[in-house]
Amino acid sequence: ARWKWGHGISSRKTDLVGGKIRKRGRRYSLTFRCVLGKDGKTIVENDASRREGIGEAREKKAAKGARPEVEAIAVVEFYNTVAEQWTHTRSIRGILWPRAVNFLLSLPPSSLVLDAGCGDGKYNAPGFVMGHWVQGVDISEELVKIQRTGLKGGKDEMQRAMGESIYGRVGNGVVGDCLALPFVSGWYDGVICIAVLHHLSSRERRVECFREINRVLKVGGRAEVQAWAMEQEKGGKRRFDKQDVWVPFKVQPKYLKRVGSNGGKGGGISEDKIRSEYPEGKVDLEEGLVTFDRYCHVYVEGELEELVTECGGFEIEGSGWEKGNWFVTLRKTGEAGGRT
Repeated sequence: ARWKWGHGISSRKTDLVGGKIRKRGRRYSLTFRCVLGKDGKTIVENDASRREGIGEAREKKAAKGARPEVEAIAVVEFYNTVAEQWTHTRSIRGILWPRAVNFLLSLPPSSLVLDAGCGDGKYNAPGFVMGHWVQGVDISEELVKIQRTGLKGGKDEMQRAMGESIYGRVGNGVVGDCLALPFVSGWYDGVICIAVLHHLSSRERRVECFREINRVLKVGGRAEVQAWAMEQEKGGKRRFDKQDVWVPFKVQPKYLKRVGSNGGKGGGISEDKIRSEYPEGKVDLEEGLVTFDRYCHVYVEGELEELVTECGGFEIEGSGWEKGNWFVTLRKTGEAGGRT
């Protein structure tokens, strides 16, 4: 109802009630997401019903068919499996992509920002410190659950600042698909999409991701999209000899929910137990770790720009390579072409 009817509690000390001025006491404002007619059944038409939101996003997702198996297993199931270990080795250590933080800093104060592929919400902290509201969405239910409980401060100065606030204790992430974002069109001032695009297994799906980013942005709104590059830093740990690759990630058994652990080498769990619960994992009890593979499509120079051009509706403000990643910084100029 919020799109058609204004509502709220005005800031004043008195109210006019029944023709009499009365001193104000405690007041409440209620928002009803769906307004029913007098028959109690008919949904009253309003502007929100015509805007693309959660229901239409679900319909769009269904129309596009099932997620490719490689993504279902080696992306969605992968992140649900390793979520707790992932947070300990990434977010709590304060590992943030510098360009993403600088992009948030470049947005006007109090911007509405969508983190498309938020994971456990590590960019909530810099967004909070900069005065923005960051809404997260991710395909991994387990990572979103972690995001909703906060990162307990972490080691990063911005994470500590957010962790000490009420905002840091109230998560706002939702489970959703970056190809069918469950949000209304033209709503956000900024979108960040960091380390997400390299998990999409076809060109069509990558272009559709850009279309969805375009849809939820206001005209004039900006986006920062970054993905792994095939061209890596000299002396770095990563090396790719092809674009579609399997990237291993090692997990301590104590972080695997379906087996539990008492810790220690091998996690105090038998190899048979781990194999029965996680057949996709490679067990090395001597090392005390279980390795899971995730699917990645690494990008070559100019590939992101080609996807943006095919999508349409964007001006490319900047693009390039930074620390093993390709990036594009975009401004929405109009609606994307070929939207379905």
